[in-house]
Formats: sequence, C-alpha cells, structure tokens
Amino acid sequence: MRLTSKYSAQKKISILWFVASAIFITIFLLISVPRTEAGSTETFEWLLNYISPTLSLITSAFVYTANNRETLLKKNIDIFFVRMVIFSSIFYLGFLFIILLITPFSDRADISFIDHLKRYSLILGFIQTLLVVLLGIFFVKEES
Repeated sequence: MRLTSKYSAQKKISILWFVASAIFITIFLLISVPRTEAGSTETFEWLLNYISPTLSLITSAFVYTANNRETLLKKNIDIFFVRMVIFSSIFYLGFLFIILLITPFSDRADISFIDHLKRYSLILGFIQTLLVVLLGIFFVKEES
C-alpha cells in the first residue's frame, strides 16, 4: 500500500478543481452570454449548482489547512483514494465540458440553451453527490 500525505492530496485535488473550473467558467461565459436572454439568471444558476458545492468544500478546507499544515503533512492516506478522487473529478469535469461543448452543435430553434443544459441535470446531480462524498475524505475536518 502506497501512502501520500493528506496535505499533498489536498493540493493536487484543489489545483485540478480550480484550474478546470476557471477554464470551464470562461468557456461557459463565452458560449452562454450570446445565447442567454438579457436579465436571465437561469443559465448562471445552472452553472453554480454544478461547480460551487465542490469549490465551496475545497475552499472552506483551506482555512483549516492554513492553520494545521503540519498536522496534515503527518497524516497519510492511501494513494488509491487520491487516484479515485482525481479520476472521479476528471470524469465529472469532463462530462461538464462535453455538455457545454456540444451546445453549439445542438442549437435548434425548438431547444433553448438552458433546456439543453437541464437535460443532463439528473445524471450530473447523481455524479456530483458521489463526488462530494469522495472529496469528503480529503476536505472534511477530522478529530485528532
């Protein structure tokens, strides 16, 4: 069994999420702004529902991590769990990217941009729930 520090795992997962989210939000804005009616917040609500819970979990853990870095460096975690979370995150983020990138090809008069996004809400919600549970291994405060 190979081990890595919890701090190192948190850093890897955080970098993946923040970089991918920044890219996703940029692409989302470029695609959604021309397709969204002025004053409508529905598309941005969709975006926040599928990005913000995970980023909030990771960001809130930074406060704890900043104050307890030495403790987290001493705590080891099986590399299997790190890889599982990283691959699950890549799958989820990749699925979000695919949904967004097929939008220009699915532009039709009878389906609005937000309706296209909402088609995938059920499966995204399910995958996101599983992912947040896995992320809890790394980003939830535990008692010493």
